[in-house]
Amino acid sequence: MSEIEELRAAVAALTDRVRELEDHREIGALVARYGPAVDSGSGDAAAEL
Repeated sequence: MSEIEELRAAVAALTDRVRELEDHREIGALVARYGPAVDSGSGDAAAEL
């Protein structure tokens, strides 16, 4: 594998890792908003999630 191919593979792997971390962060934020939305009794607030 050439140096360019290795760099491309590394960038692709890092891109995948960043995407996964962003997904986890977004899921955590959704979970954090879900409880208060449901607890407030607002069906609209919960439905917007």
